[in-house]
Amino acid sequence: QDNAINDALILENMIYQTLRRHFKKHPSYVQILELFIDTTFQTEVGQHIDTNGTPYADGTRAPLDLTRFTLDRYQGCVRYK
Repeated sequence: QDNAINDALILENMIYQTLRRHFKKHPSYVQILELFIDTTFQTEVGQHIDTNGTPYADGTRAPLDLTRFTLDRYQGCVRYK
């Protein structure tokens, strides 16, 4: 699991390295970079909302509790993911 987190961080950083390599001198570089930063943040917030809807107990998935799946939670996932 620790490797998966590290892999995700490396992949995310590779996006920014690639953007820098290919668009650093482009007039819209800052806007492109901000778009990727904002999109990454929104995706992470959506993932957080999603995973908080399926709690874990002692490292294993807890029994499904459908009362945690509300329309607000669903709309948050849809908005941010």
